[in-house]
Amino acid sequence: EPQDKYDDIYFDSDDETDGKESKKEKQKFKTNDELLYDPNMDDEDQQWMDDLRRTYQSPGSSSGMKNKKKDGLKPLPNSDAVLNCPACFVVVCLDCQRHEIYKTQYRAMFVMNCSVVTDEVMKVPVKTKSKKNKNKNKVVTHPADEFHPVRCDQCKTEIAMYDKDEIYHFFNVVASHT
Repeated sequence: EPQDKYDDIYFDSDDETDGKESKKEKQKFKTNDELLYDPNMDDEDQQWMDDLRRTYQSPGSSSGMKNKKKDGLKPLPNSDAVLNCPACFVVVCLDCQRHEIYKTQYRAMFVMNCSVVTDEVMKVPVKTKSKKNKNKNKVVTHPADEFHPVRCDQCKTEIAMYDKDEIYHFFNVVASHT
């Protein structure tokens, strides 16, 4: 027989009722609508997120979200965090790897809601040992260490750098560790 009331153990306390509703009325099961809760929502949200991640994990499929059997899907790789813009909190990356040394930096290949500024080039200076003082003010850069800035599409905050190997290096983000 289906229960329509909670067990008394759930309401075992020394508190007295305030007189507005009886103890038995408080113990009636509430529907999901009354609780403003959907018990399947977490599973549905997780499935939606997995389907979204599969769209760029399995190249060659025009629609990663439709007509796929669960049995034939490879498990998704683990992501170290979900990355958000620090200014507007829009999601910019779902799959990333945390830097081994600099724990607030991440790298990724697939991003969203951000754009590479291709007309700007940033170079990393290389430390050189100068024999004479005349070369002291000269900055030397390695051609392989050229990056393009990456900005949030929503608020234009600079959040990452894009390298020649098509890797995004995030440094100015809010991370939600998974």
